[in-house]
Amino acid sequence: MGTVSPSVEHVTFNENDGTVTWRIGKLLPNTGVGEQTPRRVAFSIGLVPSTSQIGETPVLIQNQKLTGIDNFVELPVSVPFDDLSTSLNETDFADIYSIIVQ
Repeated sequence: MGTVSPSVEHVTFNENDGTVTWRIGKLLPNTGVGEQTPRRVAFSIGLVPSTSQIGETPVLIQNQKLTGIDNFVELPVSVPFDDLSTSLNETDFADIYSIIVQ
């Protein structure tokens, strides 16, 4: 949908294959470990559900992975992540809102 936060992050969408790419650049050691703040980005997407999805919790983002080069050991790194669906683990978000109803 074109909205990215923080706006300084480089996030692109490939309309041909549906790929969202976040070019993080250099990630400092220990980012997100212990008391260190993790790098995060948020972007908006749109979903127009079909009637075949009624009662389902559709997957919004699949096949997530972090890839890069570990400069310390000079080796490639690839870390997969779980798919993201409309089911959110937020305290102010009721799980009933994740299911398509009509």
